[in-house]
Amino acid sequence: MSDPILIAKGETDIFLLPQMANRHGLVAGATGTGKTVSLQVLAEGLSHTGVSVLHDRRQGRPLRDQPARPGNKSQGHRARSTPQA
Repeated sequence: MSDPILIAKGETDIFLLPQMANRHGLVAGATGTGKTVSLQVLAEGLSHTGVSVLHDRRQGRPLRDQPARPGNKSQGHRARSTPQA
């Protein structure tokens, strides 16, 4: 059995038992809340137990907010039509 992975330190430390982890996860939150560091800690801990880890970091707004134009390079801005005066 693998050692628990320390995922948070505070008044009470919080550990993840590797046998309780599954194949999928989501870490979401506002800018600057420690999502990347949290994923790095989890990835390192799981990697030390022999688990292969894939980290997919998405930035920007969801795809549905992007204009549906081929070759569009905008980063999450909606296409707006401005009435001509």
